[in-house]
Amino acid sequence: MKNTSRLDQELERLRKLFVEEGVLSVADERCRGFSRYCLKKLLEEGFLTRVSRGVYSHAGVKARESMNYEEIAKVRADAVLCLTTALRIHGLTEENPHRIHVAIPQKARFPKGLTAVQLHRFSPKAWSLGVEERQGGYGPYRVYSVEKTLVDCFKFRSVVGLDVAIAALREAVSKRLVNWDCLWQAMGVCRMTKVMRPYLESFS
Repeated sequence: MKNTSRLDQELERLRKLFVEEGVLSVADERCRGFSRYCLKKLLEEGFLTRVSRGVYSHAGVKARESMNYEEIAKVRADAVLCLTTALRIHGLTEENPHRIHVAIPQKARFPKGLTAVQLHRFSPKAWSLGVEERQGGYGPYRVYSVEKTLVDCFKFRSVVGLDVAIAALREAVSKRLVNWDCLWQAMGVCRMTKVMRPYLESFS
């Protein structure tokens, strides 16, 4: 009976942890001390779902319309927040995207069914350029720099809207948030120089 009580307590602690965090990797230090049996038990109950190898989520996460940025990093550590999601992080738009825009390499895998995520696959050079590490309230996450984000918004203007891209560029220039060398580099890598040059000239 005593062992059963301890198991129940462990299961309850694990349930509470996943309710609070949403998504966790078994490598996370907060998961240490929990037996594999507990994970298996909660999977069988339907309380947890396997997101990817070694990563589990509370069953309600896949159906949620929102996730925090740190949860995205737990699903795939090298994922990078991009487009209007990144604009919002940098304070360059008041747009509140319905889904989190996430960039991954072209051939990388990402769990299906996460309704809160809009996935974008970038070429190797475009994906690796301008990545910044941030520390959120629930852990680290990755986001593109101001310069790379602006260029991506023009490249994906059919997704974010040209008006949003232009407004963000104007705002970044007026606030002096732009490193011009980094911006021109990103424009070159993403082949956006001809598209963006007229707008930059009009601002100056």
